Amino acid sequence: MRPALFYDVASGSKDLGGVGCCTATKGFDEVSGLGVPNLAEVAQLLPPPSP
Repeated sequence: MRPALFYDVASGSKDLGGVGCCTATKGFDEVSGLGVPNLAEVAQLLPPPSP
């Protein structure tokens, strides 16, 4: 996988009803998964449109 395809979300949390669930950390986590897609990088991987 190309790391530039995603912006890592490394801070924050998604507290579910005060149980302290899911804190963002470096790399893959339960809050943001792989992170936020870098659409400029993703677009470069797409084939050119057909005429």
